[in-house]
Amino acid sequence: MSKKATILVVDDEDSALQLVQEALEAVGYRVFTARDGVEAWRALESGAVKGISLLLTDLVMPNMDGMELARKATRAYPDLRILFMSGYADDIVYAHEDMAGVASFLPKPFDVGVLQRRVKEAIGC
Repeated sequence: MSKKATILVVDDEDSALQLVQEALEAVGYRVFTARDGVEAWRALESGAVKGISLLLTDLVMPNMDGMELARKATRAYPDLRILFMSGYADDIVYAHEDMAGVASFLPKPFDVGVLQRRVKEAIGC
């Protein structure tokens, strides 16, 4: 299998985090995980996550939501692509207001095939 992109997955639900990690690793992506925006930002800021191509983050989380994380991350990493996910339909409008061209949206629940396809599209490969 050829080397694929590195993805940081952020979700405060352990079961969702594990499902996404396993589904993406199964098709060759290198996956790092964080349980909220603060943990993810610390990993990015410290350099613990290197060569990241995509931030796949839930929008609604405690401590730092996905939108705030995405804003901080794209300021630090201007080429970073963002894929938001959420079970709240209204969040799709919220997600795109100032992230147009950088972010896309994946509604929850989703199946593994849709997840893998949307990640591939978001990365552009």
